[in-house]
Amino acid sequence: MQLLHELTVPSPAPSQRIDVFLSTKLRKYSRNKIQNLIEKNAVLVNGKSTKADYKINALDHIEVFAAYQQFNEKVTPEDIPLEIIFEDDAIIVINKSPGMPVHKGLGNFRGTLINALAFHFLNSGLSIPIEEGSVHRLDSGTSGLIVYAKTRIAKQHLEQQMKNQQVHRVYQALVYGIMANESGVIDVPIGRNPENPMIIQAFPLRDEGKEAITHYRVVERYSLATLVECTLETGRTHQIRIHMQYFGHALLGDPRYPGAFGFKEIKTILEELNVSHQLLHAKQLRFIHPTTQEECMFEAPLPAVFQKVINNLVKA
Repeated sequence: MQLLHELTVPSPAPSQRIDVFLSTKLRKYSRNKIQNLIEKNAVLVNGKSTKADYKINALDHIEVFAAYQQFNEKVTPEDIPLEIIFEDDAIIVINKSPGMPVHKGLGNFRGTLINALAFHFLNSGLSIPIEEGSVHRLDSGTSGLIVYAKTRIAKQHLEQQMKNQQVHRVYQALVYGIMANESGVIDVPIGRNPENPMIIQAFPLRDEGKEAITHYRVVERYSLATLVECTLETGRTHQIRIHMQYFGHALLGDPRYPGAFGFKEIKTILEELNVSHQLLHAKQLRFIHPTTQEECMFEAPLPAVFQKVINNLVKA
């Protein structure tokens, strides 16, 4: 089913019903139209259908689809292997594989991280509904570390840290071309195209969009590509992918924000290794444990296919 709009509620969240919020954000839709879509289960909040009087919360992830399709609220446990980095009574940290969606959605009912976690927690007596433990997201194609809350208290603590920018995430990305500077900052607003909300883009004139700041440093240069490390000062949707494309160094394999024409050798490597997702990996995750109040820091190695692409490149 066609996804029309995708947006995340800002922090702090306005005190609004979801139908009011969407009618102000999506200019082409009346409130009645939004309510009609909600009634037809075509509006999802954090992967679940909702009601028109739902009061939005900060960082709610909202998806608006083109038309009605019966949506199954129940998460089906699936025996999908998980690489568990850490787990205790409050949290679980997963090294997510590339290509795995975090949440189910229309057209994405099975094979998600939530399905896998539902199976993992099948006999554990989890004290929070399985869909409600998510604290942050990774794009389907992005691999790496993601933390999931096992209790409501843990979720509240982690969400507060997210709002206060106390959750530190470090990514590695393989980008087209040889980056000249050893390090730098990309400070360009990001937002949805006013004419087509499906398109997220950079706004270098600062006439639209929201503040987005990405710090990068070069890890290794190759003859046709560069391995970079990125840290986010803000956390906008697709931020690294959009910023790097705007900067002239799109991520290898990115189907939505592709690089410029050329680089036939790299494209051949990607085709031979069957890479159809962006080479972006959440390498490091650091936050305060919600129960012990101690700082936690986790790291995850690059996935095998990411490393194989690197092995096929020649150092500059």
